[in-house]
Amino acid sequence: MKVALQKGFPRLKKQLIKMGYDVVDYGDYNYPVDAIVYKGVMMSVINSADASIGSSVLLVDANGKNAAQISEILQRKLYTPLF
Repeated sequence: MKVALQKGFPRLKKQLIKMGYDVVDYGDYNYPVDAIVYKGVMMSVINSADASIGSSVLLVDANGKNAAQISEILQRKLYTPLF
């Protein structure tokens, strides 16, 4: 699974790579991804044409989550609750 990760979280990136994910830096990778992992509000991600071209993209707010919790969301391809 190709995962784009917001820049500035090297520890999380290493942990996700160890779990078997193909992790790229969001903004530096110009090809389709399966998911975007970010922390906090990233309106540019939500409004980005890059995120919607060709397929759907799972958006995961990593705020307050560890790598194992993020991995569970990525495996289920479901993120709940929204609010």
